[in-house]
Amino acid sequence: MPHLYNFMAKTNREISMKREKAIGEDFNGYSVLMSGGRWDNPGDAKTDKYLFEDKFTKSDAYVLKNSTLVKIEKQAYFARRIPIFKVGFTVGDNTENGDEFIILKDVHCLDEAAFGSGVPVLDVAGKSFRLRRDYLRSTLENNIYIQLNFLDTKDYYIVCRYSYLKSNSRLILGK
Repeated sequence: MPHLYNFMAKTNREISMKREKAIGEDFNGYSVLMSGGRWDNPGDAKTDKYLFEDKFTKSDAYVLKNSTLVKIEKQAYFARRIPIFKVGFTVGDNTENGDEFIILKDVHCLDEAAFGSGVPVLDVAGKSFRLRRDYLRSTLENNIYIQLNFLDTKDYYIVCRYSYLKSNSRLILGK
């Protein structure tokens, strides 16, 4: 069922609030007051198991920083939740036509034994890079996920479609 945030929102803040509410609904949780703007209540959406950080862009690329992923990991650790970073690529103000992806760290069930050795790997030499919508879209047409490696910090993640996480959260997260 499409979410109510798909109408033509007037501001980025309105789009964000509707996206955060939808995440909470998708996982039987709630959006966080002030989008996690308080130190004692981090994240954009929460459940009893997950802490979501949601970003979106109206561009064809999103600059992903390793520090952003590390920040949500720390917040989730102190909140005793699993961190999930979501990035959406919208078309205008209508998110219905966009692509949504998640980035996770330390997912143990997604290994070569389960999915074969042909997992695409994206190595990042710096502290940030441009995550391109067309690359994600085309690569994830034939793959369940992409392995993302920040070589400088030796942090590794997986990237998959948000819809896949919604349908398979128990398999992916073991919860």
